[in-house]
Amino acid sequence: MLPEDQRWEWVSNLDEEVLRGGASASEFCFELMRNADVSFASGAFVACLITASATVETYLRGEGYGDARCGLYKLVELSDFNKNTKAELHELRRNRNAWVHVADPWAENDIDNEYSKGHPELESQCKAALRLMRLVVYSNPWI
Repeated sequence: MLPEDQRWEWVSNLDEEVLRGGASASEFCFELMRNADVSFASGAFVACLITASATVETYLRGEGYGDARCGLYKLVELSDFNKNTKAELHELRRNRNAWVHVADPWAENDIDNEYSKGHPELESQCKAALRLMRLVVYSNPWI
């Protein structure tokens, strides 16, 4: 697991890489985005996944892809993104769902042990989620 200062550097470099011009989204969307970044940098990877997913959903809803009753699956399907990006968005949705919709929260798990190892798979999922979140929010740049 990267130290916090290196995670912040990674987030900063990601903005430099993905943002072209300016981005337009609601203040609520940008606040969620900031919270996803803070969660990642502080090592709260589950919070990062959930918040990055919420940011994507907020952005898609704000762009008019669905109404308040549409879930993330339908919003992704209604979006103008290409097949590959939609597949990545569905992967983010599935990763988020694995944490949000737990069938048996009392079941034995080894989460403490996984976090003590730095949980590299979850950190990797977060990096993919933060990149994808930016691709979505920055998808309609203004110059």
